[in-house]
Amino acid sequence: MRFHAGMISAALLLQCSVASSASAVWGLKYEVYDHATSSWTNKLTVNVYSGAADVQYRMSVWTDTKTKVNVYKNGKVLVSSAAVQPLRVQVSSRIANWGTAANGDQLVSYTSKVNSAGLDALKNSLSVKDTILGVNKSSASFFGNLKPKYTDYAVVTPSTVYFEGTIRIGNLTAAAKNRTIKLAANSLAAASPNSGNGGAYGASFYTMRKPTDIASGIVTTMAVNYYSLVTVVSTPPRPGSFLAGDGFAGTTDVPAPGSLGVLGIALLGIRRRR
Repeated sequence: MRFHAGMISAALLLQCSVASSASAVWGLKYEVYDHATSSWTNKLTVNVYSGAADVQYRMSVWTDTKTKVNVYKNGKVLVSSAAVQPLRVQVSSRIANWGTAANGDQLVSYTSKVNSAGLDALKNSLSVKDTILGVNKSSASFFGNLKPKYTDYAVVTPSTVYFEGTIRIGNLTAAAKNRTIKLAANSLAAASPNSGNGGAYGASFYTMRKPTDIASGIVTTMAVNYYSLVTVVSTPPRPGSFLAGDGFAGTTDVPAPGSLGVLGIALLGIRRRR
């Protein structure tokens, strides 16, 4: 399967809703922001040694030129056509191993980046030690990419951000200081595939049947979803590191292998010279 250039790196971790399918060419992508590199990534290490750390996250709907959708009329398929860009996605998301007050975790923000959201889309709840964004298999847990101009519909977009936010990773317990947090899809589509217009697989896309005819249709294949992982550690940051004690997440908070040992040897040498 060939992905759109620059859209998905080879290093992305795959949470695949279908084991192997050449026709599965759309899905959800969860990412976190690395302040050290000023870029979005699917892997991040966070150091909570000096206190809680804030991590920005986002979810995008991606596709490539192979995505097909069925356009319906009077309950029957009128045409199967190529997707142009995502319209609606019925989804709930899970932030695994994160969200308890005992750990000092806090949902700082969770906002829609598209201009339509169902009544359940921006809700959040705690499920044991995980946080659920949206409501599992609810027909009202959806985001819609509604745009007013024809020219907007006509643009093929390989990836569209649907929601974003910030989580605060606490350090109040021993478990909080050593854990792996996973951001991923929890449910895609409502309990009934006939609820809403996301269809059985939970999404619809705009399509161009003619140069002057814009329509929308539902996807015909399961999603290929990509999750992100945040590794939480609690170690003294090396002196002068980019993020030492600043409260934001980034890979440079973690001491380089052997750096503390080298520092100790250097200090020992200074002491002996004295």
